[in-house]
Amino acid sequence: MGATDRRPELREQLAKVLAKRTFGEQHGFDVGPAILPGPKGVMTGYVVVITTGSVTLAPRLAGAYFIGDAWPTVQMLEHAVIQCLAVIGRLREQAAQAGNGQRSESGLFHG
Repeated sequence: MGATDRRPELREQLAKVLAKRTFGEQHGFDVGPAILPGPKGVMTGYVVVITTGSVTLAPRLAGAYFIGDAWPTVQMLEHAVIQCLAVIGRLREQAAQAGNGQRSESGLFHG
């Protein structure tokens, strides 16, 4: 039996969750399968990536979140969106404080 590609379904759910949280602000996003090393061996799941929408207004910023589950729920996607947007918010603050227009690194959180 072959594996099921859940990316289209997860992208649709992620788009809805992101729209509720960003109030129309444009963001890029994607979700895809991932394998990461963990404390007890290899972990499989999905990575959610969210980026700021405008590359012309400011450096593009990104947040990423690993969901350690083969069948992420909408609640897991909501949590991932909250974490990614928090990373983007912190990166915006750092960029504003630095004031030098340098591109910041994105953060990766694990859940």
